[in-house]
Amino acid sequence: MVTSLLTKTLSAPSSLFPLGLFKSRDMYHDISGKLPEMVFIDPSLPDYAHIVANMKPDTLIHPLDPEQDSLQQIRTILEKSDPVSAVHVYSQAGQFTFY
Repeated sequence: MVTSLLTKTLSAPSSLFPLGLFKSRDMYHDISGKLPEMVFIDPSLPDYAHIVANMKPDTLIHPLDPEQDSLQQIRTILEKSDPVSAVHVYSQAGQFTFY
């Protein structure tokens, strides 16, 4: 079931993934959890230090620069990164907005 769902996701048109997150099947070869997770976090969050301090030791943490476009920062980092098992975003948001 998981394999067929994954195949369908990877077969979707690239226009559905504007950030290019699903570049190749190679990103999904290791489902054992050995790949690190990646976190993008807004350093202005009230609990920033607590959140970062409680992440797994191998987590790749990227604070977002509030002076730059957050989505562009995420895209640039993901394009240059090795495969990861998960991507998490900790940010403030409002209705229909992402800071």
